[in-house]
Amino acid sequence: MRNTITTILTAAVFLLVAQGRGLASPFDYFAGSWECTTDAGSKTFLLYHPVLNNAWLVLENTWVNPPAQAVGEFIEYYRYDQVNGKWWATSMGSSGLLEVTSSPDWKNDQLVFEGSANFPGGSFGTRERYTRWKDGVTLERQHEQLTGFGWTKTSHSLCHRAKQLGHASP
Repeated sequence: MRNTITTILTAAVFLLVAQGRGLASPFDYFAGSWECTTDAGSKTFLLYHPVLNNAWLVLENTWVNPPAQAVGEFIEYYRYDQVNGKWWATSMGSSGLLEVTSSPDWKNDQLVFEGSANFPGGSFGTRERYTRWKDGVTLERQHEQLTGFGWTKTSHSLCHRAKQLGHASP
């Protein structure tokens, strides 16, 4: 009887470990390169890649704003807290931006990050919405700023996957 219980418990542990290995990383949807176009016509190139043993997701974001062909860069770090089902993000921009936000887990295929942004000369509330499309290759991003009139859209872009990294399928 004792051997039977030990065998059952051992089998259960191996089953749980095997199932855990099959789970997709929360970063798998993002991992890879994306090409985006904003409503204003700017082009954005995103490269998401997991680092530090998949504990963090790094976003390297470069944008080109026609007609002056101005170029800007952002680097963002994302962390996912599986225990609490919460995302954390820190963004830094070539403009001097420092943004710290958090989001509950995916709901209706959206992550909604809210927090604060600081520029040289000011700070404001910020919100960024990520919407993943069911096709697995389209990502919608919308930035909003908290003003005296409530949340105001400051940018919107539609992104298409250029290349996927990792082991999840699109």
